[in-house]
Amino acid sequence: LDPPRQVWNGLDLDLPDDAGGAWLVLAETCALYPGWTARVDGVATPIHRANGAATALWLPDGARRVELRYRTPRLRLGLAISAATALAVGALLA
Repeated sequence: LDPPRQVWNGLDLDLPDDAGGAWLVLAETCALYPGWTARVDGVATPIHRANGAATALWLPDGARRVELRYRTPRLRLGLAISAATALAVGALLA
């Protein structure tokens, strides 16, 4: 198994041919924090906690690729509030 490739917001992992039909356990804490999503061959899959803090994913038969991505929870809400506040302050100062 090759080490995962880090991307700016997560990890990509190519699996060996015989990886399907088993659990993949990673020494990552993705299962502990909201905002993480997992896809196996492009299909969303649940992230489970293993051994207290590790991350576990079920790999269906024929699985070839795993993608873990992080998106900050409520980022869009925070950006919208900031933009509305900037507009309101701009209107008051105009």
